[in-house]
Amino acid sequence: ARGKAAEYARLLGDCRAAYCEARLSVVAPVTRSRIAALASQPLPTLTRSGAAYLMQTCQMEHQLHEHFFPAAAVTADGGGGAGLEALI
Repeated sequence: ARGKAAEYARLLGDCRAAYCEARLSVVAPVTRSRIAALASQPLPTLTRSGAAYLMQTCQMEHQLHEHFFPAAAVTADGGGGAGLEALI
């Protein structure tokens, strides 16, 4: 049973890594473009709008990640939480 659990944990980690790579390839260009469009605004507006946009994007990405990989799937030893480092 332990072998199957380890195999499942490895497969789940692979799925998370693939998910994060795919999301990064979709979100990064759009985010860069949006921030570049905001760059022509005065600094206070850029800061306020840019921070609001990034916060909203992060919240939506977190919700989407939780939809596919619920927090309950994280093991007691903290395993299963890897995979988001690609987005950081």
